[in-house]
Amino acid sequence: APFDNVKVRQAVNYAVNRNQIQRVWGGPSVGTPTDQILPPSVPEWRDYDAYPNEPDLEKAKALMAESGLSLPVKTIIHTRNDVAGFMEVAQVIQANLKELGINVEIQGAPGSVDGAYDADPKNKAPSGLVTFSMDFPDGQSFINLLLDPAKPDFGGSYARFNDQSFIPDYDKVSALTGDARDKAYIDLDEKVMTQAAPWAPLLVPSRFDFVS
Repeated sequence: APFDNVKVRQAVNYAVNRNQIQRVWGGPSVGTPTDQILPPSVPEWRDYDAYPNEPDLEKAKALMAESGLSLPVKTIIHTRNDVAGFMEVAQVIQANLKELGINVEIQGAPGSVDGAYDADPKNKAPSGLVTFSMDFPDGQSFINLLLDPAKPDFGGSYARFNDQSFIPDYDKVSALTGDARDKAYIDLDEKVMTQAAPWAPLLVPSRFDFVS
């Protein structure tokens, strides 16, 4: 709680300022705002534009009203504090959610400590900032690995997404191959984010490898 409520999760996605997050992360050269699970590097990717990069507070506050929560509420966001950008992003989110009546305490820790805490389902971390690099350019490497409703207690499933009504969709897309599989994963991305919103996607970071 309060993010076990789908209306709250949707409200967060409307309230978060992804453009400001891009600025504090380092600007357009080091990241691109996103509201989707899959990055543009996967085949058949399309921008389905579910949530805005600039906050829509009117929509967000309406969803908070629909959530039935008594406001204000308090919560915690966990993040690493040993790498530039993470605490700054957490502060943007803290300011954004205050507009919704959600008062956020930021708890920072070194990456190894923070990551282990968030990954352990026994800790019931309400929210945190996590980055992930895909292992291979296929929807399975994100959607199945990190948001499998049949395995909500898997260590990589930080969101503990457990809406079992999505399991048939997951089973169907996993059985496909080729272009049909690629398109189906993007469709599943859109369905998960618009109907369940288990994450608030923020940014697709750019990675630079310098070699001699």
